[in-house]
Amino acid sequence: MQNLDDKRLLEEFRNNNLEAFEQFFKANQPSLVAYANKFLNDWEASRDIVQEVFLSLWENKDKNSINTSLRAYLFTSVRNQCVNTIKHKIVVQKHSDSTLAQLRELELNYYGSENETHLRLFENEIGKKIEETISDLPEQCRITFELSRFEGLKSQEIAKKMEVSVRTVETQIYRALKVLKESLKDYLTFF
Repeated sequence: MQNLDDKRLLEEFRNNNLEAFEQFFKANQPSLVAYANKFLNDWEASRDIVQEVFLSLWENKDKNSINTSLRAYLFTSVRNQCVNTIKHKIVVQKHSDSTLAQLRELELNYYGSENETHLRLFENEIGKKIEETISDLPEQCRITFELSRFEGLKSQEIAKKMEVSVRTVETQIYRALKVLKESLKDYLTFF
C-alpha cells in the first residue's frame, strides 16, 4: 500500500516537478544499480536499466497506477528489466551457437571427412562469402562483430572499448548474425 509521502511524490511528478523527480532519482539510483548488478554482474548495464526504469516512470507518470510503495515498484521494475536482459542475452548466445553448430554439421554431413579437396573448396567459397558479407555490414556493426568473433572480446569489453551500452553491442552482434544467416542461406540448407 502506498504511503502518504509516495502519493505526494507521485502528484509532484504528475505536476511535472522535475526537481522532485531528480531528488528522488538521486536518492534511489545507487541502491537500484547495486540491486540490478546482483543479477547482471555488469555495472554499466545495471546503470542503463535503472535509468530506463526511471525514464519510464517519468514518461508514464500520468498513466501509472502504482499500488505499492514507489521503492517497491522501482525494485520490481528493475528486477523485471534484468530478467528480460538476461533472457535476451541467452537468445543471442543460443542463436550464435546454433548457427556455428549447424554450419559445422552441414560441412561434415555434406562433404564428409574423406573428400578433403571438396571440403577445402567449400571452405574457401564460404569463407569468401563470409568476408564479403562482413565487409558490407555498417561500420559499427562490422567492428562490433569482428571484436566479438575474431578478437574474442566479451560484450562488456566491446561496450567499454566502443563507448556504447552492452545492449547496443548485443543488438549489433544479433544484426550481423542475421545478415550472415541470410547471406549464407544457399549454403546452409537446414535453416
